Amino acid sequence: MVTINTKVIVRNNNNEKLDISDLVSKVTIQGDYTQGARRLDCSYMASSLDSNIPIAQIQEFNFMYFYQDNKLVFMGTIYEISKDSSNNLITFYAYDEGVRTLKTKATYNFVDKTVTEIVNIIVKEFNIPCESFIKSDIKITKIFLSQTLYDIFMSIYTIVSQSTGKKYMLEWTVEGKMRIVEKGIITLDVAFEEGYNLMNSSYTVNLDNIINRIAIYDEAYNYIKDVRDEESIKLYGIFQDAIKQTNNTDATEEAKSKLKGVERKCTLSGFGDYTCITGRGVKVKDTYTGLIGLFYIDADTHTWENGIYSIDLELNFKNIMNEVDKSEAEITNTDEVKQEGTTVVGGKEVDAEFTAYYPYNDSMQGGYYDAQGNKLDPKKLTCAAPKELAFGTKIQVKGTGTSRDNLVYKVTDRGGAIKIVNGVYKFDLLMATKEECLAFGRRKGKALIGVDVINATVSESANTIGTKLVAEAKKHLGKKYVWGATGPNTFDCSGLTQYVFKQLGIKIPRTSLEQSNSGKSVSKSNLQMGDLIFWKTTSAKVGHVGMYVGNGQFIHAPNSRSVVKIDSLNNSYYSSRYVNARRYW
Repeated sequence: MVTINTKVIVRNNNNEKLDISDLVSKVTIQGDYTQGARRLDCSYMASSLDSNIPIAQIQEFNFMYFYQDNKLVFMGTIYEISKDSSNNLITFYAYDEGVRTLKTKATYNFVDKTVTEIVNIIVKEFNIPCESFIKSDIKITKIFLSQTLYDIFMSIYTIVSQSTGKKYMLEWTVEGKMRIVEKGIITLDVAFEEGYNLMNSSYTVNLDNIINRIAIYDEAYNYIKDVRDEESIKLYGIFQDAIKQTNNTDATEEAKSKLKGVERKCTLSGFGDYTCITGRGVKVKDTYTGLIGLFYIDADTHTWENGIYSIDLELNFKNIMNEVDKSEAEITNTDEVKQEGTTVVGGKEVDAEFTAYYPYNDSMQGGYYDAQGNKLDPKKLTCAAPKELAFGTKIQVKGTGTSRDNLVYKVTDRGGAIKIVNGVYKFDLLMATKEECLAFGRRKGKALIGVDVINATVSESANTIGTKLVAEAKKHLGKKYVWGATGPNTFDCSGLTQYVFKQLGIKIPRTSLEQSNSGKSVSKSNLQMGDLIFWKTTSAKVGHVGMYVGNGQFIHAPNSRSVVKIDSLNNSYYSSRYVNARRYW
């Protein structure tokens, strides 16, 4: 390890600079490619009884500076201070100026604006000191409703990335100026090598997020073509995702950008070098793990403790960026979720494993703020979820055998162990106290992952929702079938079901095939009013959809020779072609 001279200076509310360097026992600075701000954690000794370790008059929102060998390496604002009389230890953490983009939300309706124009509009409105950013003439039309500045910036540069194939990130200079830069182009003149400055390393190969085929559909959800990684398909089989192509555009490059191969990551610990920060490339030579070559830094942690400086890095073989796709359709209500009678709709049910955490600053709990920089509030039903689920996604807890069952949580946080493992989704539920978490423990169950919620009263049961759906569907009896029509005067089969659900504020997919793959699976013997029923009427796996109305009957838009009508499930044509049924609440 390397011995380093450090200095910690705090500027208090009286604009006095306090040098607490001699009192400091530990400083940690960390960054992550998915976050827009770097964070410093500091621990120092103080006592009201011992004059040798006086209490420094430090308060929240004081400004602080950290120097290494007289060079400024961090400057930021203190957001939390904790004091512990049992060990005379005071801890605080601070964020650099990047926190401004995480804690500031804005609403914009950009119409045919270039990326360069958008960045200039935002930095001017919020008086953000900007050193430089990647300029682009790509034009964007997009609505952002109450989105963080960080998400807006990364959303538009995700679009740029899909066009250029390059990766981008937002970072801040030590002096507090914003930069939007091409990620991974800086290769440091630093090499971690066994027997020299590399203490230990680990290597992991992961297939969880592999996507080797992207199906492209038009705006009417008709299949156009696909983009594929043939070598990956040959080795692992098909793992597919889908995107929609808008009129007069070619989504080929966008599709290519969404292909994901095997994730090969490693972590290492070594002697410190502060130039090793997220987004840079470093060289590694470790014959034991076979890690030899150039790697990209996904996350970095630098630790100064008792004069000793060390570094921990998360490295990736591939240069990846924090892709953000925020638009009006993804905006979710940020108000506190009502517990009583809240129901997730329009989603899918998955196997799940639930744990719990509470606001506390240690290695297990992770602190007092979520991954978006918002203070954790146990009064609100929030949770940490795998990165595959966007922030704001609704999660309904099922089958744990606790009072948490049927409560709806909003995804606001991440966690190192919160992943999808062998198809099981792991969730960490926010609770108020350590005791609550211990009592809950680790529970297996189901999670209903929803795109929306209904805040139904206790008396408004699932049956009531189904009754309302059927009543709405019956309003359209006798209306003509037109292929591709979505109402209100004409419909095709899936256009009718989508329209009916929409009238109750429930979002479901457009096509019969997509509708058959979402929601909750329902057996034919347990059908309820409002459930969707699917049949194989063409060469496709699913070619038709109708809605169950009770008494062994369903309402549907059959074909161009007919109108919206009610038929029997016992009809030989449909009974022989039954595929499955789904429930969307």
